[in-house]
Amino acid sequence: MLTPLLLLSALAVQTPKPLDKIEIVRLLTNPLFAQAEVADVVRRSCVSFRPTERDWDDLRSAGRGGEVIASVARCTAR
Repeated sequence: MLTPLLLLSALAVQTPKPLDKIEIVRLLTNPLFAQAEVADVVRRSCVSFRPTERDWDDLRSAGRGGEVIASVARCTAR
């Protein structure tokens, strides 16, 4: 049986760190990842920044679609 401290440690290891804008843009511009995969990563990790209008424009330019934009928007609405 896991002690509470070990359980918390295990959960901390499993929680992905929030993504910054550069990481999202890199994922979006990598041809090996589909936009749906990037959106899934954003949903699991969320983001570490509050997007400005410039950030939204940059993400739209990099992704050319709405699935990732919607995932980022859900994260920032929390």
